Amino acid sequence: MDGGKDLGDYQEMGLFNAQGSALRELQRQAAALRAQGLSPSRWAATEVQRACAEIVAAKAAATSKPPGRP
Repeated sequence: MDGGKDLGDYQEMGLFNAQGSALRELQRQAAALRAQGLSPSRWAATEVQRACAEIVAAKAAATSKPPGRP
C-alpha cells in the first residue's frame, strides 16, 4: 500500500485470483490517494476488511447448495 515494490503475480504471493484482484485494486486506490496528498493508511484496514468480506461472501454463495437438494 505504500507504493513500494510490486510483489509479482498473485500466485507467487500465495493468493487466490480474487484476493490478488482485490489487492491490485486497493493498491490502485492507495496510489490515487497518495497522488492527492492523502494518506492511504487511514482507510487501508477498513478497505481490506471490506474486500475480504466480499471475497468470503462470494465464495460462500458459489459453494452453497440450493435448498432441497442433497
